[in-house]
Amino acid sequence: MKKFLLNKKSFAVILAMIFISSTSNVFAVLKTSAGTGVWSAPATWSPAGVPAAGDDVIIAAGHVVSVDISSASLASLIIDGTLTLGNNTTVRVLTVTGNVTVSATGIVNIENSNVTHSFLVGGNLLNNGSVDLTLDGNSLCNLTFNGAVNQSLSGTGATNDYNSLIINNTGAATNNIVEVSSTTFTVPPAFLTLTQGIFKVSGNFALSNTFFTPAGYTIPAIAGLWLNNSNATVTAQNGSPTLNGSLRISAGTYNVGTGAGNSLTYATGSTFTMEGGVLNIAARFSGTSAAQTTTFNMSGGTLTTITASTSSALSSFDISASGSSFTMSGGTIVIEESNAGAGGDYRNVATTTSITGGSLQFGNANTGAAALDDFDIILAGPHTLPSLSIVDNATSVPTLTLAAGITVKGNVTVNTGTSLLAAGQSITVSGNSVGAPGNWTNSGTFTSGTQTTTFNGTALQTITGAAIFSGLTIDNTAGVSLATNVTVNGAATLNNGLLNILAGNTLTIVNGNVIGGTGFGSAKHINTEETGANTGVLRVNNMAAAPYTFPVGDGTNYLPVSLTPSDAPANNTFSVSAFNGITTDGTPNGTPFSAAQKAKVVDAVWTINYNGPGTPTAAATNMVLGWPSTLEGAAFSANANPLIGIAHFDGPLWGTAVGSGDNVANTATRTNVTTFSPFAVGTINAGGAPLAIKVNYFNAAKGNGVNTLNWAAACSSTEATFEIERSSDGVSFTTINSITATQARCAQPFSYDDNSNVSALAYYRIKAIDYNGKISYTLIIKVGSQVKDMRLAGLLPNPVSNTAQLSITTAKKDKVELSIVSLEGKVVYRNTVQLQNGTSIVNLEISNLSKGTYVVRGVFSDGQTNSIKFVKQ
Repeated sequence: MKKFLLNKKSFAVILAMIFISSTSNVFAVLKTSAGTGVWSAPATWSPAGVPAAGDDVIIAAGHVVSVDISSASLASLIIDGTLTLGNNTTVRVLTVTGNVTVSATGIVNIENSNVTHSFLVGGNLLNNGSVDLTLDGNSLCNLTFNGAVNQSLSGTGATNDYNSLIINNTGAATNNIVEVSSTTFTVPPAFLTLTQGIFKVSGNFALSNTFFTPAGYTIPAIAGLWLNNSNATVTAQNGSPTLNGSLRISAGTYNVGTGAGNSLTYATGSTFTMEGGVLNIAARFSGTSAAQTTTFNMSGGTLTTITASTSSALSSFDISASGSSFTMSGGTIVIEESNAGAGGDYRNVATTTSITGGSLQFGNANTGAAALDDFDIILAGPHTLPSLSIVDNATSVPTLTLAAGITVKGNVTVNTGTSLLAAGQSITVSGNSVGAPGNWTNSGTFTSGTQTTTFNGTALQTITGAAIFSGLTIDNTAGVSLATNVTVNGAATLNNGLLNILAGNTLTIVNGNVIGGTGFGSAKHINTEETGANTGVLRVNNMAAAPYTFPVGDGTNYLPVSLTPSDAPANNTFSVSAFNGITTDGTPNGTPFSAAQKAKVVDAVWTINYNGPGTPTAAATNMVLGWPSTLEGAAFSANANPLIGIAHFDGPLWGTAVGSGDNVANTATRTNVTTFSPFAVGTINAGGAPLAIKVNYFNAAKGNGVNTLNWAAACSSTEATFEIERSSDGVSFTTINSITATQARCAQPFSYDDNSNVSALAYYRIKAIDYNGKISYTLIIKVGSQVKDMRLAGLLPNPVSNTAQLSITTAKKDKVELSIVSLEGKVVYRNTVQLQNGTSIVNLEISNLSKGTYVVRGVFSDGQTNSIKFVKQ
């Protein structure tokens, strides 16, 4: 067998390798204190020997070890006992490249040495015991975090006293954070030095202090400060800090500046992030010059510029370089006082802009006197803002003036005592996705000038508080609601969605401008919303003598109105609303038509009123009404065009349907209309006779144990039904009998004896129902009290268009000679009527009379006379 022998050269190499390995401590050694002693004594340690670079060190419980060498370096440090820095006047430097752990029994302190020591930590510092690096004003220790990845200072230790923190973390972005989250944390003023990395203040310990020296400190380009503790406050200093790196506020209060002109200024490459908390800046948030760019991100919190800036070049909030980036999804930017210089109060021309939330507010409860509350938005062109509000206090009247057009990604609020001056600049209100749909609230003053305000959000937008717009454009498929009276002096345009005029409010188009937009229909029209007895109203002033379309509807059905007035434009003012569900009196909350009544009509009512001089009577106006086929009654839908007409509610009944229609286009036309209020579309009787049953007279007399009712009617339909209704109070009626008559029978008088409870006071009326279910009522007559004279008791309606009902009371059977006389004395009507004792109702046909004022005169058989004046429309 061969023997393996080392030659001299090989043996020497091996010895050298062993030597190098032992002297460089390639393999880390765990050193534990063997007892109380100084760092430099080998016997202090087990295994014996002074800890070397790369060693892991434990200070055992009950042991006190003093660092008595100038520099000590190790990999990690666990302190269960006591570690003391310095035992003479020599500076001591302790470097731990890894983690430092202070247990519940552990203590780190310094001796009275009148020098400043250094403690460098490359990993995390966990203190569950006591760390006190501020023995007195002369014996101190600086704590430096110099790792290359995220580090933390944490733990539940009751004592966390530090002289100075130096952040020098060289890790890459988002991996270079030094976070303080310990239970307690105590530092002197101006404790922080940022060299590299981000210092993050977390936890919930109380801290109120200045952070930097000098007052005009700089956050370096490779460093940052992150405030994330709601109990922490950065105290203001009399200077203007410069942000070259990053500033992030998630919680707590950050104060900048104590003197006039103290501003937070940023330089190109900087990043500002605000997620919560409060940032108070004495003067401005701006670049160090107008050419500086920044990245601005805000999702929460409040940034306030407090005192009046005096800059002629920079705004109170200023992003004036186009290369900047501006992202806002929440939070509020508040400009408390206006800039006394020419720089304005808000300028943001960032090239990259994303606004999905947040608010921009001008003025607050601390805003000063009037000289300091004239705010300006200075922009290079149309720009995007978050929600916009103007706030006053008891002594100021803030006014915000626009220097260029704006788009508001949120709500606009002009509070009481404030003003928004558009100065001819366009305003677009778009809303956002985080609870601000783009509502407009105006309880102050809005002056539009010659501009257009556009609402183009994606959720329902609401306008509240009286507002006057020069121009108004609606471009929102989800709709815009007017919860107030709104006036438009210029153009009104509906591009998309419903413009809902909530019940009780009016949209007024002042100068007769045509409402712009095409393709009106069920999804795009002006909804004159109905609630109870009220509707929304679309009013147009100063219409030309030409067709004008009111694109109205009820939110589901498009019910347009076209009016062609014949008067001068200055006299042509009309108000229009429309609702689904025809009623017996033409009001939104009136008694609905029965199914039989609806069969011959369109189930809608158009309320059209004349508001010009001479109201309620207008010059001759042509009218066209439109509707969807879904509202047509079963019998109406088959009508030929000549059988379609427009009826006017004359009160107390619907009048005759007249005019012509188009059952393909679903329109009806009526010409020469002079009397306005509710209108409906119905069927014209093929024979030309009116649809309603007209009761020519109706009277009642009290006999011996019986009340006798007499009436006569003119029936144009093949069949008619008369229901006799009785009431004890004249309000609530009950049907006591019903008579159905053919057209031939209808030509004869009717009589009915009521034998029940006739000793009491009773009220009667006749309900007449024609062949297609249309209903009409007589006036009410009273039976029970002794009639003491003969007189014309009343005439309704007054003014009257076609038919009036004249009420006559007599003490006995009699006859009266009736005549209608014009104011010029010309007799235009004469008739003799037989009367029963009690009350009689007589119909007067006056449709052929000219417009004017007349007197109806009655002469009874004994020579007694009585008269009533009325107006023929």
